[in-house]
Amino acid sequence: MAAANLCQFVKRIKLNPMKNSTPKYFKLMPALLFVFLLTCGAFDALGETSLERNVKENCAAKWSEDYKMQKHCREKQFNALDSMRVHLNKFPEGTEENNILNRCMGKWGITPGEEDYNMVMYCTKKQLEAYQELYPSDSPSSTELHRVPTSPPEVSSEIGEKIYHGKGICAPCHGEAGDGPGPAGKVLNPPPTNFRTSPFLQEKTDEGLFKIIKSGIPGTGMVAMNHLSDEEIWHLIAYIREINQE
Repeated sequence: MAAANLCQFVKRIKLNPMKNSTPKYFKLMPALLFVFLLTCGAFDALGETSLERNVKENCAAKWSEDYKMQKHCREKQFNALDSMRVHLNKFPEGTEENNILNRCMGKWGITPGEEDYNMVMYCTKKQLEAYQELYPSDSPSSTELHRVPTSPPEVSSEIGEKIYHGKGICAPCHGEAGDGPGPAGKVLNPPPTNFRTSPFLQEKTDEGLFKIIKSGIPGTGMVAMNHLSDEEIWHLIAYIREINQE
């Protein structure tokens, strides 16, 4: 199930609890809600998701008098969240790799106040290593996982601009003009890319930019934009290339 469809599925269950109040849905709700928050965003005015706020609150509660450990705690948990987004983007629902992450989330990631996303990824990594060793023929090849769809015949920077300021949620971090930290980007470390002057863009191919937008960059505020279709990402790349050349 695509991320957008998953979002709609979870929203439907949330909005119609009596209609879908079977034991099956009830048992699935914690994990589905977690995946909804992870893949659908739920950004607030600061550009954070509720999961990221959980990280800050949990780390502050655990290390209330040790700011160095609070910082270390946040970094590890944020890195883990980024890795989880990449994992969910690579392995669609129905694959055993996706199921492994869901089981680990159920154990470590959904108890309020006790979420440990670093342990979710540690659990996932160990389970995935064992699974791939036992059943190597069932695991997707690295080529298949990193395949970049062909760019559509016609891309539009005008459409890309609308996506940048709307569905793509780019402006809060990269700025309205794409020239550096916006309101949300000011609290991110490392800071978001300045699309107008950064040599980083000239070093990257369009395919490389596609992978970054689609899967995110672990350890940074650049999360996976898997709520965008492949075509929307290509339009967005066209707009970013255009402003980089101005």
